[in-house]
Amino acid sequence: MMKYFKWQFDSKFDGCWFIGEPHLPNGEVVNSWAFRKCQVVEPPYTTLAASTTYGDIVTEASFGAFDIPYVRPKMASALLNHVGNQIQLIPVHVDGFNEEVFILNILNSATCVDESRSEFEKWEPGNTQRPDKVGQYKMISKLFVDPSTTNDLDIFRPWGWTIKVIISERLKSVIEAVGATGTNFELVS
Repeated sequence: MMKYFKWQFDSKFDGCWFIGEPHLPNGEVVNSWAFRKCQVVEPPYTTLAASTTYGDIVTEASFGAFDIPYVRPKMASALLNHVGNQIQLIPVHVDGFNEEVFILNILNSATCVDESRSEFEKWEPGNTQRPDKVGQYKMISKLFVDPSTTNDLDIFRPWGWTIKVIISERLKSVIEAVGATGTNFELVS
């Protein structure tokens, strides 16, 4: 059975660039939640910009503000070759950087959280903060994925906890071959 990994920013890698919120050329901030809905962003943005907030080590992939994944052209090309129908690449001009960078918009979610092994909290009936979220995940502190529920996807977000990016072992090998510096992988299956 396929193994799955959480792909994330490596907080122990010091000096890696961190890209801030994407915005339109006029400075208007783009709703970052649009990149977590697991659907094509319409209309497609043709001109987005962002700034780095710290770090000067430029990596092939990075997770920026709101855990938005960003990739450089070499990584973008590898991802398109392997999972092109599962992603949307949105060009972004990063201030002070001559090469185009892309937001990696993941188009699929999977109802895959293995609740028997994960540590989580759900919104309870009677809560006054968010009654609209009763029964949904409030927090997942330890995530495990049930591989039998992933529909053989190579990259997706867990339904109900779309802040996380999950990748297959196949895709992990592709990412590592291009260069995964600044990110890491945690086995979740």
